[in-house]
Amino acid sequence: MCISDNPTFFAEMIGLALPLTLALLIRNKSFRDKGVLLVYSGIQGVALILTWSRGAWLGFFASFGMLAVLFDKRLLLVGLVAAMVAVVAAPPVIVERLLSSFSLEDSSNSYRVFIWRGSLALLKEYLFRGVGLGADSFAQVYPEYMIVQTPAPHAHSTYLQMLIELGLLGFLALMWLLVTCGWQALRALFTHKGKTFERWARVGVLAGVVAAVGGHMLQGFVEHTWYNPQVTVVFWAWVGMAAGISYSMEAKGI
Repeated sequence: MCISDNPTFFAEMIGLALPLTLALLIRNKSFRDKGVLLVYSGIQGVALILTWSRGAWLGFFASFGMLAVLFDKRLLLVGLVAAMVAVVAAPPVIVERLLSSFSLEDSSNSYRVFIWRGSLALLKEYLFRGVGLGADSFAQVYPEYMIVQTPAPHAHSTYLQMLIELGLLGFLALMWLLVTCGWQALRALFTHKGKTFERWARVGVLAGVVAAVGGHMLQGFVEHTWYNPQVTVVFWAWVGMAAGISYSMEAKGI
């Protein structure tokens, strides 16, 4: 799936892969295949926990919630029970790590807030024209605006980074593209009728990639998830897959 010495990049890749794995697990009728996918999803889940990436954890929670809504809302209850059991059974250090996501006393969070403040100051100067594509462009300009010596290779937020790189008009065009693709995919999913498992056999892959993209975009609020080229390629491959499947379903009237 991914070889990386950076746990954040690895977590982002797992966050894109695990929802699709779960969708295939639900979709597949073969007990042998279900067993393989169950083991694979378990390995991915453990690996995701061991990355210690709180943003990726929250992104996966969102992805699972989307899968539950798209497949069977009763899965939300299953997920809630599983989460409660996990909190009770998990080592305290993992629970503390998750809860620290919402505390400014955490050094990583406070550091990120300083970076956002510096990035917003930069954005005020380059709101309409942007600084240009790529982290190198950001790195050349950001030091003039950073606060209390908080150097950073990027803005630690995909949305803020894209605003800074593309400018307002470019950012709006990007969001329009993503929203349009997302709307087309959701329309195909919600208009597709049929019994639960029969329906899932036809739309499971689409639901998996939509959930993965949705969780990834939520994670993008607190991390620049497109900083790593490998992750970015997989993300856009998932977007393209969602667009292609939903267009094909609509064209065939499925």
